[in-house]
Amino acid sequence: MPAKSIAICNFKGGVGKTVLAVNLATALANRLQKGGGRVLLMDLDSQANASAYMAGRENWRSQLYPNSAKSLFGVLERNLSRGFQPITADDLVGGEDALLFWSGDRRSHWTNLFLLPSHHDLWQMEDRLAAEGRRGIALTGMPREIMPFELLHEVSAWARESFDYIILDCPPGNHHLVQNALFTAENILVPVIPDWLSSGGLARLIHTLVEHFQRFQQTSKSVRAIVPTLWDNRLSVFNDHKARLANSLYEDWKTEDRLKKVLKGCELWDGLRRSGPVANLVEDCRPIVDLSPGDPARSQLETMVELISGW
Repeated sequence: MPAKSIAICNFKGGVGKTVLAVNLATALANRLQKGGGRVLLMDLDSQANASAYMAGRENWRSQLYPNSAKSLFGVLERNLSRGFQPITADDLVGGEDALLFWSGDRRSHWTNLFLLPSHHDLWQMEDRLAAEGRRGIALTGMPREIMPFELLHEVSAWARESFDYIILDCPPGNHHLVQNALFTAENILVPVIPDWLSSGGLARLIHTLVEHFQRFQQTSKSVRAIVPTLWDNRLSVFNDHKARLANSLYEDWKTEDRLKKVLKGCELWDGLRRSGPVANLVEDCRPIVDLSPGDPARSQLETMVELISGW
């Protein structure tokens, strides 16, 4: 069965996309480890924060950064420059490789968790894909005629057959790499801080997603959830905005003819709240599943994984 693919997408930066993507990937791997299920995180952001988070900042600088060929940039560059060469196991980091997340006691790590890392050179792909898009014709050297927004999907066929879940951590903005992620993923999660700066553009975001899916001729795509992130339930400002988000989603957006289909199964999740333990784990490049069972942050994460597992 092909992987369930999930794009973590919001055109606005700083809303917790990477923290959510990395920790969902790890929590899914944690859940699947005994049964042999495998999870892949694709880092599509040239800032490479998800890659540094999973590998550790020093490991990323010393072992991943020196070789941009072993990254998403390398995969896309060789396909644009030398013709079809899809993603293979050699492009990934993880498995028995001790570079990725270990538990806090250093006794175990997730051998079923893999990373297709990013690299700062990935920003060059925006210019390359934009130039191809302006030509208005299909990319050359592919097994079939494809448009620039189809490139990642075309080269990741092996990954879709080899993993149970693929999480795509999108960069901010509405650019070509984001559109590649949206074309590739069947499911969309939209993280948002429940305040006016972050949530004010959600309606426009959802309308833009509908426009993309129509252009992609993928009208079955769905936004699965809006996920509040980095919020503190002790502060009324966050609770007020979360209530407004619920009202907008259930009373306005879901009833709008143009948005009904893409939001049919969409829910407002409790999400991932801000807390001292979470901030400390992120600072130390540790996953939230390192927290003790029953910790509120770990419970919130496991609730989201339970919902995803039911798709």
